[in-house]
Amino acid sequence: DNLFRAYAVNRETGLLATVFTPPDLVEARVFMSVPEEARSWAAAVGIPVAPEAYDAIQPPAPNPNVNISAPALFAEVSGRVQLIGSAAGNGFQYYRIQVGEGLYPREWIQIGGDVTTPLINGPLAEWDATGLNGLYAIQLVVVYSDQRVETAIILVMVR
Repeated sequence: DNLFRAYAVNRETGLLATVFTPPDLVEARVFMSVPEEARSWAAAVGIPVAPEAYDAIQPPAPNPNVNISAPALFAEVSGRVQLIGSAAGNGFQYYRIQVGEGLYPREWIQIGGDVTTPLINGPLAEWDATGLNGLYAIQLVVVYSDQRVETAIILVMVR
């Protein structure tokens, strides 16, 4: 069935979710796929159409123990990309780097293995973006011994 499609939406704003939308506000909503030329008709007869705008991108305040400092948010990158940042803190157990396509990735791919050595402002990983194109999210996931998980996410444009 390609008449209906599910979208990840911020339930408070009604806008498309991004990686910065708090997870507790994201919900799946199903909308009829309406061609652009029929959107005004659909609105007039009460058929809800999918939002076209995304949530405002407001990254959380930086955490000195869990962050990606390079590349910068929305930087243009290509080829082999050096990821710099910090993954540390009390009870640090390990960190991993994951990459997903788009503003709200449906799938995350881990880059390298889990790293058990804490790091302050150093090389987290190298990501080979050769052959890729478009917007990608890079996520640093840090796991602590008390099972706490902290993340840092940036978006980059791969050319």
